[in-house]
Amino acid sequence: MEILTKQAMEDDLDTLCQLLVESHPDPFSGGGGPIAFYRRVDAIRRHLPDRLTADEFLRRLRPFVAALQDGHTTIGTQPSAPSSTRLALEFAVIPDGLFVSRVLSPDLRGCLGARAEAVNDVPMDRLAATVATFWGCDNHLHVWRRLADVLGNPARWHEVLGHDANQGTFLLRNPDETHRLIPAIWQKASPETGWEPASCVAMPPLDSTQLGWGFADARQDVAILRIGSLMRYREAAEVWWSSGYHHAIRSWYRDVHPGAEPTNADLERFVSEVPAATPILIACLHAMASARTPWLVVDLTESTGGNSVLANMLGYAVFGPAAFARLDEGYQIPRYSPLYAKNYGQIPAGDWGPGGYDFRAERRWQTRTSEGARTLGSDAEDWLADVPTFRNAVPDLPRWRPHVVAVTGARTYSAGFDILLTLKGLGAHHVGVPSSQAPNCFIDILRFTLPHSQFTGTISFKQSLSLPGLNPAVRHLEPEVTLTYDQIRTYEFDPAAGVRLALDAIHSGRWKA
Repeated sequence: MEILTKQAMEDDLDTLCQLLVESHPDPFSGGGGPIAFYRRVDAIRRHLPDRLTADEFLRRLRPFVAALQDGHTTIGTQPSAPSSTRLALEFAVIPDGLFVSRVLSPDLRGCLGARAEAVNDVPMDRLAATVATFWGCDNHLHVWRRLADVLGNPARWHEVLGHDANQGTFLLRNPDETHRLIPAIWQKASPETGWEPASCVAMPPLDSTQLGWGFADARQDVAILRIGSLMRYREAAEVWWSSGYHHAIRSWYRDVHPGAEPTNADLERFVSEVPAATPILIACLHAMASARTPWLVVDLTESTGGNSVLANMLGYAVFGPAAFARLDEGYQIPRYSPLYAKNYGQIPAGDWGPGGYDFRAERRWQTRTSEGARTLGSDAEDWLADVPTFRNAVPDLPRWRPHVVAVTGARTYSAGFDILLTLKGLGAHHVGVPSSQAPNCFIDILRFTLPHSQFTGTISFKQSLSLPGLNPAVRHLEPEVTLTYDQIRTYEFDPAAGVRLALDAIHSGRWKA
C-alpha cells in the first residue's frame, strides 16, 4: 500500500488547485464561489497528517473536485483492466431510483424488476447523497447513475458505505410490493454472462463502430438506429486527428495492437483504415427510402460519450443540409491553458486575453440570433472539413426525410446527449428516461496526472450553452413521454423498454406521420 508524505500531498494538492483554476471554465460557481473553493483547499491542507495511504488521500480530494458539480471533471487512480469480479445484481436507473435489471445467477431471477430500497439498512436516497459528495454530478439522474456504478464496483464500496463489499445486504422491494433481503454476492463473470427478461423488440446488434440498424418488424414502417459508445468510428478519429487530440486515437490503436507504440505516421494511417459510421447511415437511409419507411427511432440509451461529430452527421443526413443550416445549437466557450496545450499539442492562434477564453462562438451566435439563421455554405458546413469520410459521401446521401424519435436513458451522456440535442433541435420527438447530463454544463476534457500520488483525472475546458435561454435551475431535459417504473413493469422489465415505448407512441398515432 503506497504511503504519501505530507509534503508530497501538499504538492499534489497545490498542483490540482492550480490545474482547476487555470484550466476549468468556471471552477468556483458550482461550489459557492472563490472563497468557498479556497476554504476547501485550506481545510484539506490543515488536516493533512505526516503520512497517509494514497487511498485515504484520494478520499480527501474527491469531495473537493466533486464540489464543482461538473460530471466531466474527475479524479481517481490510474486506469486498470476491467475486473472480472461482478456483483450478482445489476441495476438500471429510473428517475427516482434503481431497480434490478440483470442477474448473474439463475437463483436470483426472482429479483428481476425489484427496486433497491437500502443497503445495510442505509436508505438509497442517503447513499445517493453520499455519492454526490464524492463525484461531480450534473443532475439527480447522474447521482443515481453514479450510485449504480458504485454498487457494481467492490473498490468503491468502502468509500461510500464504509465497509467491505462482501459485507453488504440489499433490501429489495419486489414488483408485487413484498420485500426480500439479498446478500451482496460477487463472482467472476464475463460481461455477456447473466439473465435478463426477454425483449419484445428485435434490437439490431452493434458492430465494431458501436452502431447498428434494422427494421423494427416485417412491416418496415419503423427503422431502429442503435448507437453505443462514440469512441470507435472513423469520423471521430478524423476529428481528433485534425484537432491534435491524439490521446484517444493512441488508446484505440493500442487496443487493436496490444504492446505496440505507434508513431504519428502509424496513427494517421490507422485513422484512414478503421471502420466508419458513414456507410451505416447511408445503408439505413437507402433501405428506409426503398421501403418508404416513415419513422426512425434512434436509440441512445447506451450512448455514454465519445466524439459528437456523429450528431452533425446524423442531423445533416436525416434532416437535410437546409434544415441543418437553420439549427440553433447554442454555443460553447472554450478556455485555453497550459494543460490544453499539453493535451492538444498547441493552443489555437488568437488573442484570447488573460483568462484564455475564446468567445468567438458566442459572438457568432449573438450575430445569428439578431440577424437570422446562419447561411448555408458558411459556418453551417465548416465542420465537414474535419470529416473527409462523411464529406466525400455527401453526394450519396439519400434524400429521405423520416420522422425521428430519440430514445434516452440515464446513461445517455456527453456525445450521446449532443445527438439528442441536435435531433430535438431539428424537430425529433423524445421519449425514455431523462439523460444524466444537464442541457447547459461543462464539457470536453483535458487529462492530467498528479506528480506524487499519480492520481489521474479530467478537467472540462468548455462551457456549453446548448440552450442559452434555459432557466439555470433546469438540470435535465424532460422527454415528451417519460419512461417510468410503472411503465417498465407493464413491459415486464423488457431491456428495450425505451424503444418499446417509442414504438407504442408511434403506433398509437400520438404523432402524425
